[in-house]
Amino acid sequence: MTTQTIPAGVQIAQAMFDACYPRGRICSHSETDWASATFKGARHNFTIRFDGPGSHTYAETLIERIENDDLQISGHLVADITAPGQRFASAPECYAEVDVAVLTLAN
Repeated sequence: MTTQTIPAGVQIAQAMFDACYPRGRICSHSETDWASATFKGARHNFTIRFDGPGSHTYAETLIERIENDDLQISGHLVADITAPGQRFASAPECYAEVDVAVLTLAN
């Protein structure tokens, strides 16, 4: 019997979903292979959106959470996670969007 490894992109997407649930949703996710002379992995980019009253607070909480929590990804190391972009609006509709960038390295 072979053991199937869940790809890092799927694990990271699940972790982002868990971090923003139930108020936020993942609007986009992209994954690009990455390598240096000694490591190989992938860059993952997400846009997470919160709608309605309190969206700014939910976005701030997400940013704090991802910057302070250690994400555990089976078979991979989360080398870097940042929130390089945020967009907020209160009129005509109230929303907040957070861009999240994650670099994973294969173990």
